[in-house]
Amino acid sequence: MGRFLAQNSSANVVIGPLVNISASVMSALAIANTNIIIIKEGSTSAARVDTASAVSVGPGLYRIGLITADTDTLGTLTIFVSGSGAMPY
Repeated sequence: MGRFLAQNSSANVVIGPLVNISASVMSALAIANTNIIIIKEGSTSAARVDTASAVSVGPGLYRIGLITADTDTLGTLTIFVSGSGAMPY
């Protein structure tokens, strides 16, 4: 599922649900900033600039904060997240 973000703006995006190999929802994972990778239009992957961890907001759903340095490129922004025991999202 996608969402439009304004270029050079701060935003909170919700990703998920994160599940394990048995398709069980993974709640209350500790997802550090280093486990959140962004790919900006036409570039290679990089850690996002905002250093905060993802925050659990529901069953397998996590909020990720983006700052203007994360959204400064016009075009597609892909977010890749991995959590211990969860399938990549």
